[in-house]
Amino acid sequence: MNHTNRQNHDAGALACEARAPRTTHPTAGNPDILRGCRKRTPPRCRLVAFTCLISLFVNPVQAKSQLLTVTTYAPDASGLQLKWPTHIAFGPGSEEIITDLKNNRFLYRDGPDDAWLASPVSVSGPHSLAYNPVDGLYYANDTANHRMIAFSDLSIGTIAAQTNSIAGVTLNRPHDTLYDPDTGWIYALNPNSGHVFRFKAIGQDETAVQAPTGGYARAISLVNGKIYVVGSSAGRIVEITDWDTPTFTIYNSHDPSGGSGPAGSWERTGLVINDAEYFDGHWYVTSYFTESYAAGTDFNENKFIRFETFDDFETGNWEDLSDLLPSGMNPYFLTVHNGSLYLAIFNHESAGNGDAILRFTPVADDFNSWISDPAFGLDPTEQGFALDPDGDRLSNGLEAWFGTHPGPKKGA
Repeated sequence: MNHTNRQNHDAGALACEARAPRTTHPTAGNPDILRGCRKRTPPRCRLVAFTCLISLFVNPVQAKSQLLTVTTYAPDASGLQLKWPTHIAFGPGSEEIITDLKNNRFLYRDGPDDAWLASPVSVSGPHSLAYNPVDGLYYANDTANHRMIAFSDLSIGTIAAQTNSIAGVTLNRPHDTLYDPDTGWIYALNPNSGHVFRFKAIGQDETAVQAPTGGYARAISLVNGKIYVVGSSAGRIVEITDWDTPTFTIYNSHDPSGGSGPAGSWERTGLVINDAEYFDGHWYVTSYFTESYAAGTDFNENKFIRFETFDDFETGNWEDLSDLLPSGMNPYFLTVHNGSLYLAIFNHESAGNGDAILRFTPVADDFNSWISDPAFGLDPTEQGFALDPDGDRLSNGLEAWFGTHPGPKKGA
């Protein structure tokens, strides 16, 4: 919960803003949440905390929801072993597809309640795929084989079409692939040259533009009808403002490091962007930060950030969400689907150790939504603002402010 984005009009609330650390959910308790109060006398501290609390939950002038819940979407209890998953896609109906890079395969299932199955489609080091409902084909980058392929059925190995070049440009480790449902265009990316490809099918209506990515480029995104290209090593995002001309707008990230590279850490290289996606009023950006490239610096800081505008991106006015991810895990491609944001993460140093697909879901930033979290296990009759179901002398309202658990104590 980022209290600094709120408009509060009383002195107590302003004091609260100055001390409150940036967190993403009130259930993520923070022992330092009142570190500014420790220098005050207890009664004054309680008064300020109460004033802040009233401001948070009563003040009608509130910002849009900033809260996220995160769950592990895959693997599940079935024992599925992922090795460098890079992407999750959603096909016809409720079908889901994971690109499992180090296992050289696609995994699929008909819906969330079904078991994951390995597709027999032969690929090497794939990064992503997209489904085209117009022709009923999946389009995938077969990265290590330097080709794009199309196929109609994940359960059989038949490839309907393939190519090693698009619009006369040779494919070299193609990475991201996406489909625009409004126009029917399919897009793909050559990471080393920055070529972005657009086509209706393999061999049909093919064109290409070369984006000024400033070096290695891992991803493309479609947001409000615009294509954005991630300049990974340069820490930039390039908007294709006109395909036919072509013309571009370049957004360079804030970077005090002066360094660059295909991977690194915030201190050594600045952002090394894997993907950028727009979701629920914010841009979300992942970076390739990992221990072996960090050279002793912090490889978690700023590996997963969000911001509202590109001005924020260029000035460093972003929120670091990295504490939502396991330490040492590399966040890769993002996917928006049905009101949730999905993120593929993998262990660069030890493939398969913690690799997963995470799901982020926004929740309303208000007391009623927070207290009704099923994880608390509270009966509705115990969810009142002033009640104290765990008997620790902190009402539910104060538990919400402190970020502590309002339910019965363990062992009680």
